[in-house]
Amino acid sequence: MPISPEIWGPVVYAAVFISLILFPWTVGRIRLIFAVLGFGGLAAIVALDILVGMEKGELALAKDLALLDILKGVFFFLSSFLVERVFRIWLIRREQNKPPESYGDKIVRERFEREMRGVKTYDETAPKK
Repeated sequence: MPISPEIWGPVVYAAVFISLILFPWTVGRIRLIFAVLGFGGLAAIVALDILVGMEKGELALAKDLALLDILKGVFFFLSSFLVERVFRIWLIRREQNKPPESYGDKIVRERFEREMRGVKTYDETAPKK
């Protein structure tokens, strides 16, 4: 497959922004990879916008494109970061509000003892052979 900017440019562009979205959700070594790909790729895209604008003599357009790319990167990163934090808070609260295991065991034990008392009472009132 030939390397053409019409095909691979949008793929790299998407990979950079997807890396910015995935960065808050990752941990460890993979987080470093997404940081380099996301933030480094965003810096490369902004530099490319400015370089193309300087070559064409359209610095105002280059600054607008660079600003647009920076704002998109910040938006994707912050929105993903916000969703990750809300999800994390929800999981932590769900764990904190979960009744302790002994509470459920106590209810089951009481129900079992009540049913067993009913069985014993039935056996005691049954006619003996």
